[in-house]
Amino acid sequence: MSEQQKLTVLLTGGSGVLGESLIDCLAEDFDLVCLARKSRIRHPRVEVLKGDICSPRLGLDVGDYEALLKRVDWVIHAAAVTRMDGDIDQIFSVNYLGTENVVNFVQQANVPLYHISTAFTHPCDYYEGVQAETPYEVAKRQAETLVRSAGIDVSIFRPSIIIGDSDSGHMPNFQGFHMTMGLMMSGVLPIVPCPPAGYIDLIARDVAARAIANALRQRLIGADYFLTSGPHGMACITSCSTKRNTPRTALSA
Repeated sequence: MSEQQKLTVLLTGGSGVLGESLIDCLAEDFDLVCLARKSRIRHPRVEVLKGDICSPRLGLDVGDYEALLKRVDWVIHAAAVTRMDGDIDQIFSVNYLGTENVVNFVQQANVPLYHISTAFTHPCDYYEGVQAETPYEVAKRQAETLVRSAGIDVSIFRPSIIIGDSDSGHMPNFQGFHMTMGLMMSGVLPIVPCPPAGYIDLIARDVAARAIANALRQRLIGADYFLTSGPHGMACITSCSTKRNTPRTALSA
């Protein structure tokens, strides 16, 4: 792809667990602009703008915001509070109101949106004694409804539980799964109560990022996708439709 053909992509959440891997996958082939509230992004091919999705105009002044509207060809919204036990007000502010501000930008710029959600928005039957819905799930589900009703070109990506890099296992920030494993390894948590047929769906962060990047290279837009462990250990991108037996399509890394 030549320099003249490169899309300019705005990425939120670039300093996050998935965001870091997205930068690695996108920076070479796209002109990448990252919006960051606290800049931890140190990539030579990335332009970082100090902003905040929870603020009007994404925390930018009028001039910078208007200039960004004219430059951007595509938006990937990955910024989120991912703690299921986090502060309710913060979860709603970032995961819903922040998404609302991003959607406003997308509407004004008239560009497509990749909204990074979670597989936990999909309703399921919980076992007795398990909290039916967390504030994280509720806010993420509301955000999906928001982007789908906004009249924009959008695809929603729903990764399962994200773990470290597929090769090294590196993880910049430990999350719930890693904390649980740590408690088990230390002997603090000797057992994990679960049904005999239960299973955990994990996906390496770089594998999930490559699936999203490959979708962008193909300019896929309009469908919703689950990012989950495939039958051959590859990332699969699964179209979500009203049919339950939708075939899986693997996106090569």
